[in-house]
Amino acid sequence: RRIEAYAPVRPGDRISCREQITDVYAKTGRTGTMVFAIRRISYVNQDEVTVGVCDTSMLYRETQTVASAGTPEPPAPEPEHHRARDVEGQRYIEDVEPADEFEGVWDVTKEQVADYLVLTRPPTAPQGAMGNSSYFLDDQAASKNGLSRPIAHGGLSTSICMRLVTDWIGEHGWLQSIDTSFRRPAMHGDHLRVLGLVTDVEGDIAKIDVYLENERGERPI
Repeated sequence: RRIEAYAPVRPGDRISCREQITDVYAKTGRTGTMVFAIRRISYVNQDEVTVGVCDTSMLYRETQTVASAGTPEPPAPEPEHHRARDVEGQRYIEDVEPADEFEGVWDVTKEQVADYLVLTRPPTAPQGAMGNSSYFLDDQAASKNGLSRPIAHGGLSTSICMRLVTDWIGEHGWLQSIDTSFRRPAMHGDHLRVLGLVTDVEGDIAKIDVYLENERGERPI
């Protein structure tokens, strides 16, 4: 998923979401044929200004139930704890250096996932419907998909990472673009660290690696 922001969104704006499939293609790998579809959502305000776009590459292939492991993995060692320098009030680019680190936490709950699904429900969906809520909320549906527990929506996980950055840069900071790689799902009951690492500062732009880390030492995003 790649997100680009073009203009600020402010309280009182009315945003329209316009979605289209921009490309569809197939690839054959060692696991068989995979079909990729590129979906673009454009966000347009009441003045017909495009405030941002989101391009998502979706992969479709046959799935097989994954057998659950018989022995749980031992807990990973606790990573060394770092925090960026304390800054009073607004953070400016002069306050930021490569290797600065900052962090937060996220406890994934069923209620939070359900609330997110309600917020992202298409306007034309029946009242109370929450889209494809199967393996996001239902234990049995998750099991049929080879999951030990229901999972958090990828959009919710991305939002948590974005919030860590926007809280850190401050009210007047600008989040310019986002590239997201989904490695594995965050699951209900996970206690996740949300960690940010400044990898480069050039002019007035900082590049930041952000990832979620669960108690098993895995990094879902």
